[in-house]
Amino acid sequence: MPTHNLPLRWRIYKSNDDKKYPFSLFIEEKHGSFVFLRTAEKWPGPGKNVFCKFEGIVGSKTVPKVKPVDECAIFSIRRYGKRLTVILNRPKNKRSWFIFLQREYKKYPGTFYTQVFWITQSSSIAERRGAYIPKTKRAEYTVLIDSNERYPYQFGAIETRRAPLQSGDYALCIGDAIVAIVERKTRENFLHELGHLDVFRAKLQEMAKFPHRVVVFEGSYTDFVSEKNEFYQGAFIARVIGDLCAEFPDVPLLFFKGRKSANQWVFYYFQAVYNRQSGTSAV
Repeated sequence: MPTHNLPLRWRIYKSNDDKKYPFSLFIEEKHGSFVFLRTAEKWPGPGKNVFCKFEGIVGSKTVPKVKPVDECAIFSIRRYGKRLTVILNRPKNKRSWFIFLQREYKKYPGTFYTQVFWITQSSSIAERRGAYIPKTKRAEYTVLIDSNERYPYQFGAIETRRAPLQSGDYALCIGDAIVAIVERKTRENFLHELGHLDVFRAKLQEMAKFPHRVVVFEGSYTDFVSEKNEFYQGAFIARVIGDLCAEFPDVPLLFFKGRKSANQWVFYYFQAVYNRQSGTSAV
């Protein structure tokens, strides 16, 4: 098989010659060309950004021939300025990015070295502070969070419960009745949905059956229709969004700056729906 048809590779090896950086990470950015980093860990834990020692860009001959302690095919790898984003082809521990910074030696002005920080999706979310969620009194409603939601929104003192939701990612439950549904979409989620549009349309059709329903997008509209993705043209994504709005006018599609503002809006949305249901609207 021609080399260019093979998937790019991710390899981590145990190093016995460096106690401070016991792991050697090789990221194949282009076929036969690897980013070589020495790291203190195989994968950053929650809330941790791992500092890496940059050893340079190396060829295949530098990659050890022994069995790696971690290996995987690379699903996607792209550079955005100082950031190298890597998505691995596996269900867990798959999203991470590396920040490359040029620093000047204090003792040698005019001479620079490279600092690299390894950040994963879990470490970034754990470290990030959410938008302000007030510590309200315990309300007479429950927020159901879908069992498959990995990094759920926060709802202050409101009671939350995990459940396998038939529709949406979050549900407002008053008594035994679900009165509001929220489907959450990141840019990556939505790009995946574009490959299964019939399934996504079925989800929206199901959501329309509930008294209150909305889809929240973590990112601005321009972020979602940007040409900077390797799968779909921005014009196609914009056309799909417009078509979905026309086909499902009763299911609003709302765009937010990011996760924090989306979380905050959903919190107040559920609170407002509950207040109106109970006749205690505060506005």
